[in-house]
Amino acid sequence: MRPSPRSCFGFLLALCVSAAAGAHAADGGWTLEFGPYFGYYDFDSATAFEDFGLFGARLGAHLGRRWGVEASFDEVYTERERTGSAARQISFALAARYEPWPGRWSPFALAGLALVMLDDSDSADAVSDAIDLGLGLRYSWGAGWSLRAETVLRRQEFERFRWVVVEDDAGEETVLESLGPDTLWGRSFRLGVQRAF
Repeated sequence: MRPSPRSCFGFLLALCVSAAAGAHAADGGWTLEFGPYFGYYDFDSATAFEDFGLFGARLGAHLGRRWGVEASFDEVYTERERTGSAARQISFALAARYEPWPGRWSPFALAGLALVMLDDSDSADAVSDAIDLGLGLRYSWGAGWSLRAETVLRRQEFERFRWVVVEDDAGEETVLESLGPDTLWGRSFRLGVQRAF
C-alpha cells in the first residue's frame, strides 16, 4: 500500500527533529527566521485556472549551518480562463531545507508537505494534501538579512466533482457527483526577504 502524504507528515517531522539535534550538537545553536515573499503560481492546465501572482510569509528555524525547517502560508487569487469566475487558493506548508554549501551565496533544496484549500465560485470548495519539492538560492548581506529565490514543484491529489441534475418522484435536484481521484502538478516561483533573529 502506498503511503499517503498525511502518513508521511510524522516522518518529515521526525527527520527535522533529528536534523535539529545533530545541528545543535555540531554547531551549538539555532536561529529563528521570518520574512514575506511574492511570486507566480503556474496552475495545472487541467484546472482551467489562469496562472497568477502569489504572496505569502514564512516562519522557520535555521538549525546549525546546513539544516532548516520552515512553515509557510500563501494565497493565489485567480479566475477561470473561459468563464472569468473567481477562485482563491490558500496553502499551508511545512518543509525541511538543506544547504549543502552555506555561505554568502547558499543554494538549497526544499522538501515538505502542504495543505491546499481552494475557494471556487464555480464549484464546491476543496481541501487536499500536496507534496512540495524545490530548489533555490539564498544571498546573505549581513546583519541577519537575506534574499531568497526559489522554484517549487507541487504534486497535489484531489477528488474531482461535477454538478449533475437528478430526477426522482419529488422532482429535480442538483447534486455533486464524484469523478474519482486525480493528480495535479503546480509550479511556483518565489522571491522574498527574511530576517534571522
